[in-house]
Amino acid sequence: MLPFAYYLLKIILCSAVLYAYYWVFLRNKIFHKYNRFYLLAVIVVSLALPLLKFNIWHKADAAKTSMVQMLQMVNSSDEYMDEIIINSHYRHISTEQIAWWFFTAVCMVFAIIFIRTIIKIYSLKKNNSFQYFNDIRLIYTHDKSTPFSFLKNIFWNYEIDINSKNGGRILKHEVAHVKEKHSHDKLFINIVLIFFWCNPVFWLLRKEINLIHEFLADKKAVEDGDTAAFAAMILQTTYPDHRFEITNNFFYSPIKRRLAMLTKNNKTKVSYISRLLVLPLAVIVFAAFTLKAKTYITSLPKDKTITVVLDAGHGGTDNGGVGVDGSFEKDINLALIKRIKELNHDENLKIILTRETDIYQDPKAKANFAKENNADLFISVHVDLQGGQKTETESGLNVFVSKNNYGNNIESKLLASVIVNSFENKYGLPVTKTPQQREKGIWVLQANTFPSVLIEAGFLSNKKDVDYLKSEEGQNQFARNVLDAIINFAANSERFKKAFITTVTDTVPLNQLDVPGNKLSKNVILTDAKKIENNLPLAKDSFHSNTNTKNDANKSKVSGNIPPLYVINGKVSTIKNLELIPAENIAEINVLKGDQASAKYGDKGMNGVLEITTEKKQTPALKLSGNSSADKVSDTAIDDKIFTSVETEAQFPGGNGEWRNFLQKNLDATMPITEKWKPGKYKIIVQFIVDKNGEISDITTKDYPGSKTAQMCIDLIKKGPRWTPAMQNDKIVKAYRKQPITFVVSEN
Repeated sequence: MLPFAYYLLKIILCSAVLYAYYWVFLRNKIFHKYNRFYLLAVIVVSLALPLLKFNIWHKADAAKTSMVQMLQMVNSSDEYMDEIIINSHYRHISTEQIAWWFFTAVCMVFAIIFIRTIIKIYSLKKNNSFQYFNDIRLIYTHDKSTPFSFLKNIFWNYEIDINSKNGGRILKHEVAHVKEKHSHDKLFINIVLIFFWCNPVFWLLRKEINLIHEFLADKKAVEDGDTAAFAAMILQTTYPDHRFEITNNFFYSPIKRRLAMLTKNNKTKVSYISRLLVLPLAVIVFAAFTLKAKTYITSLPKDKTITVVLDAGHGGTDNGGVGVDGSFEKDINLALIKRIKELNHDENLKIILTRETDIYQDPKAKANFAKENNADLFISVHVDLQGGQKTETESGLNVFVSKNNYGNNIESKLLASVIVNSFENKYGLPVTKTPQQREKGIWVLQANTFPSVLIEAGFLSNKKDVDYLKSEEGQNQFARNVLDAIINFAANSERFKKAFITTVTDTVPLNQLDVPGNKLSKNVILTDAKKIENNLPLAKDSFHSNTNTKNDANKSKVSGNIPPLYVINGKVSTIKNLELIPAENIAEINVLKGDQASAKYGDKGMNGVLEITTEKKQTPALKLSGNSSADKVSDTAIDDKIFTSVETEAQFPGGNGEWRNFLQKNLDATMPITEKWKPGKYKIIVQFIVDKNGEISDITTKDYPGSKTAQMCIDLIKKGPRWTPAMQNDKIVKAYRKQPITFVVSEN
């Protein structure tokens, strides 16, 4: 309703401006034909101009130098889980609905009146005698509304002698209406008023158009020069009891203006000036209602060059999702990234496509392609499909980043935030305001060492989304937003201002650590727990091979800080860094990199591997407090720990599907309505502990504290069955579990 209301407002404003010009310069002038077509044009132009939109893009002077702030609410990987959506609907009638129903009802009333008028005219035509007069049907009737004309019919009253002088003048008047096709004007304006009755200017236009019809017909009726007699006849004639708005009645008031027009002289010079003034007015109105100025950054500063690899998801034998209209996701993805490259005119922005035709590439090939082309940024484009189903409850754009434990995560979140900001309010579909993460991660994003995001441009399951993404307008807007985001990110990111470096202190030469398979014995004194992991060549920029010893005052600076894979005593560990391992417990460290690491550990070893052997064969566990320095950890100590991250999550009986069903079935969707929450989305993240016996405890939530809705979520989980406990290093452990529950409150 709101977009239509804005459209109506624009119609009223446009028609008011054009009518004001008519009132000042054209009204009561005798160039009636010009006025007739001008007033009809006012209606057409007022309806059409608000629908037209021409964007005037102009270059900004420079990119903003202030740092773009990252959106704070980023769904972290441990909170993503499997989000539960609970839909709540208000049953009351909204103000918008009432307004819409009222508008529709009035439209129906005017439509009924219009149809009844047509029926009555047709009835008069059918039930009365007639004769033809110069291809015009002359219908005789006793109806008090006559005489009048409609299309090629003149309805004549028996009480008027057609052969008298006055009768002849009236007939000539009505014939003029027929020949000038005035009925077509009346039909048009009355049909418009059915749908746009709320525009008062249109009612004024109808009145003026009706009068101009009379002026034109009066002029035809007095071509023999007997103006005084015709004027006397109008004054002496009794008005009819009623008339039809879509007909041309002879006895039509106000008579004063009709008589004035019959006797008025035309001043040619003044009339031409009045009509010429419409030209500047037309330009002003057109510019005001159709031209929209938009600013965008067209180029990077000349000292900055950036390489962006754009990936069109799927391709070849992999069609991706299938839209509601049967279109393939792979084709839409490819069209979108091609449009980005097409609209890029910045010499300092180098865009490379992973594919330009319909071919298949596996994620590893895409990641390698980006690295081979020395990409600074990686953007993968997809279109989502809600739950694999062709339903239309989801719509709009989402941006995804890697999980938090990957080195490019922070910069990727910043890039994602800039993209969201770029699309917000400049996209024909809704835009989720927070970057997203997937529970299982997205390999092609995590394999890269530079900022990488995945954009879900819309939903294939929503026809509106598909139509927009396939339209020229939608593809152009998508491309412009991505280009703006890239340039804005590059202009502000520290990545392109100076190298990212990490300062460490080492006790061994770095060139020794650079040897795959090199082993460090226990006599190495570890003065910095991160020194080894920082020297794995995980970023595209290699580290500086400065040599430092225990007594060196110098520090080595390295680029890239993506965690390697930790293997402790032969088992893959979820440990995040060496700070959690007491130095005195380390017996040996074996460093694997490149092909050697990948050959032994597969994709998990792509960022390097640290094989650690402890003296007492101990495996450290993460403390609940998250302290950076860990004490010695024994198997007995593990029993007392509450894990925040585990190898195998605690599971609801029957798995995630049953857990989802349990929540959706037992949560009361009307609770937010009871609390009178406004329409919108409300996300509640419930955290709880699953102990080694599967019992639930310490159920809490920081979202909407004190609300009945949040308490309902807590109470339901508290009443639930026992869970299957979490596993860490093949042992049953206590662990935290987080579950996001989103309540979607809508008006109907």
